[in-house]
Amino acid sequence: MKNLTIGKVAKLSGVTTVTLRYYERIKLIPKPDRSASGYRYYPANIISRIRFIQRAKTLGFSLQDIDELLSLHELKRSKSSPVRNKVLRKIDDVKSKISDLEIIQNTLEKLVATCDGKMAVEKCPIITHIYSGDETQ
Repeated sequence: MKNLTIGKVAKLSGVTTVTLRYYERIKLIPKPDRSASGYRYYPANIISRIRFIQRAKTLGFSLQDIDELLSLHELKRSKSSPVRNKVLRKIDDVKSKISDLEIIQNTLEKLVATCDGKMAVEKCPIITHIYSGDETQ
């Protein structure tokens, strides 16, 4: 597999051509060679790079984080400690988000307990609470 078109790369990597152009524009993937008629031709190894990007996104890394991880990977002689530290920070971020989501869940559970679903919507304590902006519940 040599010199893949943008459509073929999109199909093999599971992303859209729009995504590929975006990754190219923000320099997550290198600019491909172009044919005389302007068609993009990617090397076969671009597929593994795009899959890496997609997997890292699934793990919650931002595109900037992914760019940094790819740059670190390209420094063949560097140690893995910067990668490890980035993942440790991501774990802290995830824990913080989980904590925030638990607070939201508790608030919603308290709110739903105040509404039996039988009253007029304008008297619904859930709506009243959201309108009031009371963050204490």
